[in-house]
Amino acid sequence: MMIRDLRKNPFPTAPVIEDDDIGVVLECLRTGKLSQLTGTYVNQFAQEFAEYHGVKHCIPTSSGTTALHTAIIAADIGPGEEIITSPNTFIASDSAILMNDAVPVFCDVDPRNYTLDPDDVNEKVTKRTRAIMVVHIGGHVTDMDPIMEIAEDHNLTLIEDCAQAIGAEYKGRKAGTMGHIGTYSFWDNKNMGTGEGGALVTNDDKLADRARRAINHFRPNYDEIGYNYRMPELCGALAITQLRKIDRFNTTRQKIAEYYMQEFKGLEGLNLPSVLPNCKYVWYHFCCTVDEKKLGISRDELLEMINSPEEFPGIGEVPWHFITSPYRQRPEYANLLFINRRGRGKTKVPFVLKEFGHDIKYFVGMCPNAEKLCSTYFDVFINHAMSMKDAGDIVKGVKLGFSKI
Repeated sequence: MMIRDLRKNPFPTAPVIEDDDIGVVLECLRTGKLSQLTGTYVNQFAQEFAEYHGVKHCIPTSSGTTALHTAIIAADIGPGEEIITSPNTFIASDSAILMNDAVPVFCDVDPRNYTLDPDDVNEKVTKRTRAIMVVHIGGHVTDMDPIMEIAEDHNLTLIEDCAQAIGAEYKGRKAGTMGHIGTYSFWDNKNMGTGEGGALVTNDDKLADRARRAINHFRPNYDEIGYNYRMPELCGALAITQLRKIDRFNTTRQKIAEYYMQEFKGLEGLNLPSVLPNCKYVWYHFCCTVDEKKLGISRDELLEMINSPEEFPGIGEVPWHFITSPYRQRPEYANLLFINRRGRGKTKVPFVLKEFGHDIKYFVGMCPNAEKLCSTYFDVFINHAMSMKDAGDIVKGVKLGFSKI
């Protein structure tokens, strides 16, 4: 039974670009000032983004990755020092740590919401630990109260990676505003997209000053290693109009997620995502896990049944359908970068730093919850460009796949 011919009618993808987005970009082009150093749009976006989050400072950057690296620079974390983070993320979270020759220490995740397990965080703190980087994966939010308590008890910088969670809330507070620094990504298919671009927010004047200088070569004194991580004016212009629609975009995702919850709740062997009390998720991903014992087949076999070219002609020819995100088919420490501990040049720096007595190793079994998660979960397609008709076709595909078992 054909549900939808994806060659003729692919599912819509983000970003959603409307007339106001096009208009502001054209305005920016007509000014002839396309650098943050000469234009006004990036600065205007920074002000509006800070106001949206209720914080003092926003520093726009060229990407979510550079925002994370800037956060680590701002916190003055360097060689041999450790940052506790999640193995259930995109590699940019870890790369940003390594870029400052600091060392990622992976902590297991809470199976309820796929984010850091506070109990394991507490176990992983050592004398070398300088920061905790939580990752609000898929638009879910981390259980922040116990994490904040651990950070305070040990005098650690708390960084929130909100690349997939713009507008998400934990007990009435927006993601990125509970720690010392929050970072965001505006890559193409994020909840607000500008193609490339990111931002960092903080209420700490010192961190903000260091971040602003770090993205601009540490001007005016050039007293530290700095970078050109500035957001271009064209991205800043588009970010202004995208930000003004973020609540509408998130509401669309939330409605679709509620529909999926209702439609999938009776499927035997499918575990739906759980939402922590008093929290608002923004559903960058709709992540499910499967009980392979109940199903009698593996997650990958189930996906083959769902991703059927008979029901969805063209399924292998278009992006962003039912597939499991490839970067989450394994925990981060199972990537070759960590297995081989490939560092600077042909060295193992910063994984091995003899002068700091540091020789960290990564191995299977480090984070059993994360490993089980990676082998059993998959993303059901969701974004804010979709209609309920689109969501209905996806529901049909998932249900039909389960009916074949």
